[in-house]
Amino acid sequence: LMAQIPDAAASDAFRLLEANVSGDLLEIEVEYGGGCREHLFEIIAAPTFLESWPVQANIYMTHESNDDLCRALVRKKLTFSLQPLKEAFQRLYPKNDSLILNIHRFRSDGAETSLTVPFTITQQN
Repeated sequence: LMAQIPDAAASDAFRLLEANVSGDLLEIEVEYGGGCREHLFEIIAAPTFLESWPVQANIYMTHESNDDLCRALVRKKLTFSLQPLKEAFQRLYPKNDSLILNIHRFRSDGAETSLTVPFTITQQN
């Protein structure tokens, strides 16, 4: 959870293909050019929720290509823990069990792509 949305210029190019939630894990499939260096992806959740029904959360993805100049088209599945977001949600909405995740990927040209996936919150005993 971070208070500031990432800068689009700080993220290298990639395509956001699909996303789903399994338990408390966010599974995202991405595609990018490269193949010679390790690429790093990060998700950042805004600490405020959108007051709607169901409640929504904005998640932003960033990509660091480490200056990989290779030209292979790489498709990769990534997995991220939603536990910190789940805990923040449960503190604010203890009786709710549904959250919509809006996953955003910004491009340096100002265009935006996003995916929306439901997240069912299992209550802790």
